[in-house]
Amino acid sequence: MRRPNSSRTADRRGFTLIELLVVIGIIAILVKLLLPAVQQAREAARNTQCKNTLKQYGIAMSLYLDTHRVFPPGMVHGKCNKLASDLDELRGAGQIGSAGCGAQYNWLVMMLPQMDQEQLYKDILAQAIDSLNPTTAGAGYDVGQPPFVLCPTHPLDVRLTTAGSADMEGLRRGNYAACFGSGDLTQSRSSKANEGMFAVSSRVMPQDIRDGASNTIAFSEVRYSVTSTADIRGQWVYGAPGASVFMCAASSGTDSLGNAMPNLTPNSRAGDRVMDCLDTKVPCQVDSAGNVVAHIIDGTQYAAARSTHSGGVNVTFADGAVKFVTNSIYPPVWSALGTRRNADSIKDFQ
Repeated sequence: MRRPNSSRTADRRGFTLIELLVVIGIIAILVKLLLPAVQQAREAARNTQCKNTLKQYGIAMSLYLDTHRVFPPGMVHGKCNKLASDLDELRGAGQIGSAGCGAQYNWLVMMLPQMDQEQLYKDILAQAIDSLNPTTAGAGYDVGQPPFVLCPTHPLDVRLTTAGSADMEGLRRGNYAACFGSGDLTQSRSSKANEGMFAVSSRVMPQDIRDGASNTIAFSEVRYSVTSTADIRGQWVYGAPGASVFMCAASSGTDSLGNAMPNLTPNSRAGDRVMDCLDTKVPCQVDSAGNVVAHIIDGTQYAAARSTHSGGVNVTFADGAVKFVTNSIYPPVWSALGTRRNADSIKDFQ
């Protein structure tokens, strides 16, 4: 009898080139299908972390109220002299942080003890605000970027900013801001129709929130530049528009000089009008010739809430609730949410 040819069966054990290419193609398709799902899961986790930070701010704000019987000021301002103009209000007559004059620290610094950051609070207040930059003459104190000032979705940039033409301090950046109402910087403290939860030297009490705490925005997000070191946006200890302050304006309103305000809904295409604005990837205001308005130092400043989340921003309300608000929110509704005593009653705004 003839034995079977065992060499033929051995030859059939490997893959052909075509079979190998088919397997590789299937794996590539599966990777393409799974990758968006993985990215979405990661962003969902980052978004949850961002919301948790904003929730901490809401709790800290309530604890501050329990301690001081008033909500924290949007920005502390020195009382060394009677300031005559918005220019002085922002710059302290050229004495930012010096001898108790001019612009001091913001709402977030004031709440640090309520966030279990007592030592950081003491370290910061031991310095003048314009010395929080170790790159300047005299080597000041580097305030750093604690995790609770950063949204994990936003690209991280650890560079210090550089002093610009507005006597701007070189400060570290973050992603969270307080609502200064629905107007510009001047109107945030001078117009009852535009007043929000915070303003320069504000002292808001619970009874002042006539629209209801669940209908009044306290905090949201801002974006900062990762390309320009002379752009003020995101400076986390400084209570200026775009730095740690935003507005909820609707185009039906006007600024303190009577000029039409743009819609400043979340991630607005309208450019921010701020002290120093050089990175057009985070929209800056442009003039009639299309040139960036890079330097504004008066009370007509404003900035929108912005984030790198897809489709909107996270928001903390005065009652501590945190919600996601979409970019498509109706501008007058967004503007109403930014104010605290216009008799606004909004049941469903998303």
